[in-house]
Amino acid sequence: YNPESDKLDLGKKVQIDTAREIVDNPVYFNKVIDWGGRKVGYLVYNHFSSGKTDNDKSFDKDMLARFKDFKTAGVNEFVLDLRYNKGGSIDCVQLLSTMLVSSYYLDQTMGFLEYNDKNTDKDVTLTFDSKLLNTSGGKNLDLTTLIVLIGGETAGAPEMLMHCLNGKIQKLIAIGSSTKGQNVATEQFINEEFQWSVNPVVATIYDSEHDTYPGFKPTYSVNASTDYLTFLPFGDEKETLLSVALGVLNGTY
Repeated sequence: YNPESDKLDLGKKVQIDTAREIVDNPVYFNKVIDWGGRKVGYLVYNHFSSGKTDNDKSFDKDMLARFKDFKTAGVNEFVLDLRYNKGGSIDCVQLLSTMLVSSYYLDQTMGFLEYNDKNTDKDVTLTFDSKLLNTSGGKNLDLTTLIVLIGGETAGAPEMLMHCLNGKIQKLIAIGSSTKGQNVATEQFINEEFQWSVNPVVATIYDSEHDTYPGFKPTYSVNASTDYLTFLPFGDEKETLLSVALGVLNGTY
């Protein structure tokens, strides 16, 4: 296409790059926002994945490094953007929750993963495990306030994180629209011969009180997709959901 003539240049040879790998790092964006004398951490986390493969932990290492920066900056109020997060690894939920939770609850029960009566040996009691941080150099932020930005596609692992942290941080506030409602864990089974896989539900997830849970409802219901004038880059303080979060923090919203 030639923008000068507003016509297609048919028959013209164009050189393009070869195919290359795209690394979808879930630690998509982060910054520390100076807000009315506060140091507010902001993180966009798009899926709960440790790395590019099962044996890779590069995404976790990136997240751990960001939390060291947040700790160094003196962050104790945090905005976690999960609006595009559709789930992932429970191990990542445990790691992120341990860095976010009030330090009082470290090494206490976080939640439960329970299979059916034929697989009770797989049942797990999860904790906010401080050893995960001690062995990796990670930092617990000992938060007083956690604001979570959510949407209708937010499902599974992010819902587990919110329900397990609810009541474990002085203020946990959700902004956006109700999450999907998925309180179960799935497992992938691969058929190598015919190259197909299935991901059936294999377990139920419970919070620390051993209660199951529905979707997470927002404290402040905000539709972020209707006003395109505020459809702005991540971290822009005028972006719809982030601007509401910052307004909540300083009492103007």
